[in-house]
Amino acid sequence: MPNYILQWEAIKRAKAANCTIYDLWGAPDEFIETDPLWGVYRFKEGLGGTVHRYLGAWDLPMNRMLYRLYSKTLPELMDIMRMHGNSSTKQAIGE
Repeated sequence: MPNYILQWEAIKRAKAANCTIYDLWGAPDEFIETDPLWGVYRFKEGLGGTVHRYLGAWDLPMNRMLYRLYSKTLPELMDIMRMHGNSSTKQAIGE
């Protein structure tokens, strides 16, 4: 699981730099297994952290057109690419 080793190395470097907080950012609103962020929470829990609630993150769009591209158009394009990739994979394996 490369994500664990990557985060663990970052935590070790932060500790060596005398950091006292390492923010993994984000957790489910409710700790139930049906929450879409449950897997993210389990990953973070495996690193031994604790959950602290803060105000949240907000975007400040400096360029409306670029922000729209980033927040609307790009996710839609990624969805189309994933659907195409899934159908290509199914076709390749004969489903």
